[in-house]
Amino acid sequence: MTQDLALACRAIIAQFVRPNVFVTGVVLSIVVVLIADLVPPLDLRVLGLSSGVAAILFCRTLFQGWLRDNQLRELLIFPFSEKTLALASILIGLVVYLVEGLLPLGVFFSQAGYGSAQSYISLLIFSLFSSLAVLAISTIDGRFSLLAAYLFGFTLALVAGYCSVFLATLLAVTGIAIAFVFGLHLPVVRTSVRRRSLKLLRSNYFATSALHDSRVWSSLILISAFAGLLSWAIAKEGVSPLIFIALTVVNTAQTTVLSRNPQTREHIVLVGDARRSGLMSAEVNLAIFAVGSLAPLSVGLYFETLNWWHIIVGFVLCAIAACGSAWLEFKYPP
Repeated sequence: MTQDLALACRAIIAQFVRPNVFVTGVVLSIVVVLIADLVPPLDLRVLGLSSGVAAILFCRTLFQGWLRDNQLRELLIFPFSEKTLALASILIGLVVYLVEGLLPLGVFFSQAGYGSAQSYISLLIFSLFSSLAVLAISTIDGRFSLLAAYLFGFTLALVAGYCSVFLATLLAVTGIAIAFVFGLHLPVVRTSVRRRSLKLLRSNYFATSALHDSRVWSSLILISAFAGLLSWAIAKEGVSPLIFIALTVVNTAQTTVLSRNPQTREHIVLVGDARRSGLMSAEVNLAIFAVGSLAPLSVGLYFETLNWWHIIVGFVLCAIAACGSAWLEFKYPP
């Protein structure tokens, strides 16, 4: 079993994990240090909510990148079972979270919070178990397992923020135990039935692909809801949601699922115009960035911490990030 698990882990790393994982963790930590002066000391309640939301958003990124990809199931050609491969995917996802999630989160806690070192450690442990619970519950064989995983993680974040971090950690461990009993199945990517689309959407392959891929629009709804809730909690502490606009611009993971789709690469070859395809991809990325920043912007307007100039600057940054994201995806395809 141990040898099969090690083999499955190596297969997943070779297929999906890239060196930029470590670069992302370091870059995000540097960004957190640079914006630390903008963040006054926050209550541990807000930090508990933040750590839970961070785990959910990270798992959403993994689900879009490779955990909900049929290529993961194709690795079953190797001599190990489905349960072993599912367990390996959870462990590798957890290791990636240690680098991309807990490292910047630990830096953020040390810069933006107040309290004892024991409190920070308990928050990091909760965030680790919360991400593990979301990853494990998503392996339960069921049509709504991913939705259940998101809702459970969201519940853990609320419990950690408004009740007790210890209780939230205990609930996470309970969820992990239940998932390991009923779960450890490889997810199946289910695409929605294609419906009639607007002419504007039909003329853009990437918009049509995003509209008919539940991973794109469902995660967009989730990230908007969580960003809005987190912005509301932090705005009441006197922090401008402008920080979340910057983080939304930096986080381009919700668009990478389009370039990682093999059909996208085939589309570019058939069209024969990489520049036009890049522009169409940038249009979709801009729409995703704009919609994703609506929640923090609305909270900022409500608390009067933002004005219309901030919104204009935010959308200009979104446009730059959208074009940069499209350029990187086509210049250095995954």
